[in-house]
Amino acid sequence: MTEQPLQSYQNTAQPCTGSSSTSSRCSSSSSRGVPTSTLPSTPSTDLLLSHRSIPPSQPLILAWPPSPSISSTNKSIEPPTPTEAPPGLVAKSSVKMKQSEAHYHDFGLKRYDIATAPTNPVKYQFSNIGSNSMVLLPPADALNTQPLYHISVSLDCFVPFSYITTVVRGGSPNGEVVGDFETGSLVNPAIRESTIFVRDQEHRLKDLVSHVGAMHWTWKPSRRDQALGKPQLEWDFSRPRSQIFSCKLLQAPKILLAIYSPPSFPRRQRGGPPQPSTLEVTPQGYEHLDEVLLSLLVIERERHLRMDL
Repeated sequence: MTEQPLQSYQNTAQPCTGSSSTSSRCSSSSSRGVPTSTLPSTPSTDLLLSHRSIPPSQPLILAWPPSPSISSTNKSIEPPTPTEAPPGLVAKSSVKMKQSEAHYHDFGLKRYDIATAPTNPVKYQFSNIGSNSMVLLPPADALNTQPLYHISVSLDCFVPFSYITTVVRGGSPNGEVVGDFETGSLVNPAIRESTIFVRDQEHRLKDLVSHVGAMHWTWKPSRRDQALGKPQLEWDFSRPRSQIFSCKLLQAPKILLAIYSPPSFPRRQRGGPPQPSTLEVTPQGYEHLDEVLLSLLVIERERHLRMDL
């Protein structure tokens, strides 16, 4: 099959009539050797060809000018970055991050989302998971049943009758440390005082915890922590028979934050597990749950120590 030379298309253009702008485009088309029968009739879709003749073995390349509405604007159109979202929408990544922070940060209640905090009191349960550790569990019908805190007790290797209690967020000992404290009934206070470590600072335990008799205990954070809004708490153990011990804000109005209930006697029934201790938290108590839990553990340790040894 013989190839038809491109020169056969030359000199076939028809003369143009019309406006000067249209004539200039037509004369340009005819000078390039493009047949007018293949051109669209509208000016906005005129095709431009190279002025050189194209060998038959190469493809014919057509080009056209951009639309005036696009070329007239000086603003560059850039696609949104992957982290951006169209107006009125929220990026999925930010939604997941906010959801994970709501039940915190490994369920960390230090920054508990107030919008997602329960509106009614919730009773949590202390559940042993080993010989020296326990977790604070939500009720079985809660939306999120992950442990809130992991609590473990260890011995000081140099002073084996001094016990160290560590409170960590979440259900494992590898979470964010809330605080720890060390105390023991046989420790000589002149050599080794009871201490507590909270918010990257260590304090003497007697500077934060005090009591009037055996029934009323107070928790007073350091001046730095009080300046940060950490509250002073009051624990009332004046009703031992009812096994209901309340925690309130020390300053008026004395808002109820939590109720602690240790197991009553007998602590275990035949054929059943021991009764668990519970901590019922009010909606106002979630903001201060770190202080509530840490102070409860310290006070319960101190309450049960024999001071006559």
